[in-house]
Amino acid sequence: LFKNTVFIDDNLSLPQLYDMIGELKMNRRKDKEIVRLLKEEFEVDAEGIEFSRYLGDYVLSLTLKDTSIPVDFLGDGAKLAILISSILLYFDGKGIALIEEPEVHEHPGGIYTVLNFAFKIAKEKGIQFFITTHSSDVINYSLRIAKKLGLKTQLVYLRRVNGRVNSVNLTEDNVSLLKEIGMDLRAIDVL
Repeated sequence: LFKNTVFIDDNLSLPQLYDMIGELKMNRRKDKEIVRLLKEEFEVDAEGIEFSRYLGDYVLSLTLKDTSIPVDFLGDGAKLAILISSILLYFDGKGIALIEEPEVHEHPGGIYTVLNFAFKIAKEKGIQFFITTHSSDVINYSLRIAKKLGLKTQLVYLRRVNGRVNSVNLTEDNVSLLKEIGMDLRAIDVL
């Protein structure tokens, strides 16, 4: 069941990411898809991803028309997009991706871009997402992007009652109604 399952959080080390991208580059040339998505979503003049020497070490760099930039020098949104897309492209087929709090260290506009980026790959490859969040932006963007791409969504609110975790399924109509009355989804448990 968990053969094609990946948990995406901030514990993935750079050497692990480098190994993954190296394999994507050498064996499958999936790095071209990462570059294509970067161009679409971030409007950068990206031409490729390569390993280059910087201050004596090999680093992952984004190659542009006239120069290359170490990935570590990019903004958090672009780095997160490269991380998530690399992991999702690594799947050979359908799979499950569990993404924990993609909003951490992200600008609200960057969150939208990264989610849009990830949902496009998910649709192309048949990957099912489970996203945990405390962000109403992530909820709203996910619903909007999924609708735009024709993806099915299920919003589940988890709450602890008397030491037991219960789930409440929310529909898009519920979410719209709560927003209309000024209710923040993150505070639903006080209702």
